[in-house]
Amino acid sequence: MDTTRKVVLSVVSMFAMSITLGLLGRALFLHANGDAAIDVARSLLQQLPYVQYLVPAHLLIAVGFVWVYLKQREDGPFFGQGLRYGAVVAAFMMVPIFMVHNAVQPVPTTLVATHALCEGIGVTLMGVVVAWLNA
Repeated sequence: MDTTRKVVLSVVSMFAMSITLGLLGRALFLHANGDAAIDVARSLLQQLPYVQYLVPAHLLIAVGFVWVYLKQREDGPFFGQGLRYGAVVAAFMMVPIFMVHNAVQPVPTTLVATHALCEGIGVTLMGVVVAWLNA
């Protein structure tokens, strides 16, 4: 497969994973934290008017995620590279964002920890998949 097709496939795959894992993470986040989440999160019905912001947001995530991976990849097994890449992205992006949210919003710490953990696992999985697609 030529490079352009790999990049397009990678972006489309990361877009799909970002949205899917985001929805799954949110479902786990809300379910695990029950009433604590009601005060800080919109219901699925309340979110519908804001879908117009989710699509470009996840597209930007996908493009940036693939671009940075392609710039930093090395020769070697894809699994280890993808795992490291996903963990690094989680460490410098996902987890700190939730820590900042915890500092500026009245959100229970368990809620923040659950959401950060779900997102961190999701981003790490995305790293493995993007590495596999570009092996």
